[in-house]
Amino acid sequence: MSLHARFDPPGIAFIMAGDVRLLFTDGLPAGTVYLDISDLEEFHASARAAGVPFTAPPALVHRDTEGLFGQAGESEWMAFLKDPAGNTIGLVERHPPDR
Repeated sequence: MSLHARFDPPGIAFIMAGDVRLLFTDGLPAGTVYLDISDLEEFHASARAAGVPFTAPPALVHRDTEGLFGQAGESEWMAFLKDPAGNTIGLVERHPPDR
């Protein structure tokens, strides 16, 4: 994912998630969006260096021992941040069992 453009004021930003452009803006009810991401640690480091405030750094949140969300034994790592409107964004990366 990458920051495509930011306009402040009025307080909007466009983030590219592959070919999908997401708009984040002030004034909307808060919600939670979960996005799959590759290289979560690398993105977290570069985003923080660019001044993006995270509410939680990358951390293991679930080990899928039964394979309910994918391959059995995979681990799910997440980092969280808020957009300018207060929505929570969960960035999700799944690691194979041997990692």
